[in-house]
Amino acid sequence: MGAILGHEPQDLKFDRNTRSYLRIGDRNVFREYCTVHRGTEPESATIIGNDCFLMAASHVGHNSVIGNQVILCNGALVAGHVHVGDRAFLSGCVLIHQFTHIGRLVMISGGARVTMDIPPFMLAAERNEVHSMNLVGLKRAGLSPAAMAEIKKLFKLFYYSGLNGTQALAESAKDGAFATPEAREFINFVKHSPNGICPGPTRHNH
Repeated sequence: MGAILGHEPQDLKFDRNTRSYLRIGDRNVFREYCTVHRGTEPESATIIGNDCFLMAASHVGHNSVIGNQVILCNGALVAGHVHVGDRAFLSGCVLIHQFTHIGRLVMISGGARVTMDIPPFMLAAERNEVHSMNLVGLKRAGLSPAAMAEIKKLFKLFYYSGLNGTQALAESAKDGAFATPEAREFINFVKHSPNGICPGPTRHNH
């Protein structure tokens, strides 16, 4: 009831004569009053994957790309040009700034504000703070013990070693340091992050 799919983007530069799209995959659920807007540039698209669940009053802005099995809880707001990886979970009233990238199997706690990128497999909260691994999500996804161990090692390297991002990336690139596909996914995400990744919680940064 009241869901709006493919309406004009909320972009002051948008020309109402522009032809653009909303592309939706299979088996998605759109609940009450959620809104998903089409692309803003000519022939561009907002993309929703498969098996996503957008709860009441959630929003996906123009030109965002939402992966598969993504959950947006009530009031979660995703701005334009955001990328959200498969099986990410955005809790109630989460705010995602435009152009932000959210990795696969990320969980974001309710009310969090995100303006920087969140690497895959992490749990984020508050304002741009990675707090831990998304342990519940990773177990449900059936990651191997080897993958879990390497992700834990990467979490400690990037968030508790005292190294800056460049130094941590250099450590992670050493031959044989990380072998699982999931670890490589994390490293590649950080390496190519357009906005820089969220730091750890403020209380651990002093």
